[in-house]
Amino acid sequence: IFLCDTGSPNTFICEEGMLALLGNSSEPVAPQTMFVQMANFPMVEAHISPKHSKFHDVNVIGMDLLSHLKTTILGKRLEFELSSMSDS
Repeated sequence: IFLCDTGSPNTFICEEGMLALLGNSSEPVAPQTMFVQMANFPMVEAHISPKHSKFHDVNVIGMDLLSHLKTTILGKRLEFELSSMSDS
């Protein structure tokens, strides 16, 4: 699950998520950054969520990914829809 933060310039993945993406890697420590591709969305550089942040255990989609997608934000409830680049 990802939180979409239009105030964040970058995308972040929590340490647990990064380790899960690495699978059975011999490296027991999550990297500071890694390139990931979610579903049919474009590849994006994801940073590890800062340990001392209030979102240290949260995955955050930032503007780096949102700017590559067709994103619509509507009204006071800030509803939006994401669609892949291949959806036209």
